[in-house]
Amino acid sequence: MPFQSDFATLMPDTIIIEPAVSRDKFNAITYGTAVSYRCRHTERVELVTTFSGSQGDGAAKFWCEPHATSGVPVLTPDCRLTLPDGSHPALLRFEVPHDHAGAHHFVLYCDRPYRE
Repeated sequence: MPFQSDFATLMPDTIIIEPAVSRDKFNAITYGTAVSYRCRHTERVELVTTFSGSQGDGAAKFWCEPHATSGVPVLTPDCRLTLPDGSHPALLRFEVPHDHAGAHHFVLYCDRPYRE
């Protein structure tokens, strides 16, 4: 079994990401098309440097597989995450580790723990 298939078996959950596409005159966010990603999570409080450069405590970390057709998403702090338990935590940080073949997976840091 190739590495990619082995790696995917470690991702039993699904996370839904909706990108923020605009704001209306009342500053309410309009979200784009929801896309599902396979993922794995861990819970551990760790110091995280957020999008704004400040430091905060991240409690949930998700390793996600890029989507088969759209690849790795471009995320901002305004995007909406839907976790497997239906909650919508704030996104603190977003990373895309690369190997010799490019972007292999992406990592999300959220502001509160995920509970199954």
